[in-house]
Amino acid sequence: MKDKRYFAWQIPVFIFFLLNSVTIIGEPLIYNEISTDGELTISLELSPFNKGFVFLSEELERKAKINKEIIRKIKGELDATYALITWELFSEDEKMEIKIERTANIIYLSGIHKGKKVSKKYKIDDSSWYQDWGLGLRSFILSDSKKIDFWSINLDDLNEAKFSAVKEKDETITLGNIKESTIYVTITLQGLPAFIFTAQYWFEKREGLEVLRKINKGPFSPLWTKTLKK
Repeated sequence: MKDKRYFAWQIPVFIFFLLNSVTIIGEPLIYNEISTDGELTISLELSPFNKGFVFLSEELERKAKINKEIIRKIKGELDATYALITWELFSEDEKMEIKIERTANIIYLSGIHKGKKVSKKYKIDDSSWYQDWGLGLRSFILSDSKKIDFWSINLDDLNEAKFSAVKEKDETITLGNIKESTIYVTITLQGLPAFIFTAQYWFEKREGLEVLRKINKGPFSPLWTKTLKK
């Protein structure tokens, strides 16, 4: 049976979309991510709001080794460049109920993290803040810029870190039986050698959508491969 907080979290989301008559941009994006550790299915809905966007995301992770399913609900508000203003996560399975928001160059985090109450403040610079890198980098992909720096918060240890994304080259890849014209991007953690951590992304050139990602999510962790389902 679902925790009461699950339904309490859903009601404000429903009211928000009802009162603001938000229109979804096309159909929800569906991603599938796999590794030897398990499988993750992600549904993402993006909608215009004020001068930016709001999004709703649901993740279903299937743990291979322990035969367990984890559900995560995520929502947030983005500015016109897809940089985060607010970000919220709820997962009954992981005992998580986190709210993060940015005011000027300070990020505030509060809520329940792995069953424990938390409250943190991060002082950052003018660089953008992303949690879903594939979504946040969309404006960068459609721009003439070759590099961008951004902040992100690790939800395992709640530490902040600054990353750099670089457009490496245009590349035609095949997903299923479909050829895609993409921009290949690498992301590295500032202060850490690239051979220790490098995430690889491929974005559709026409709309800037993330279509493929390859990443190791932690030291000695397996490679996760994420693809957009057509």
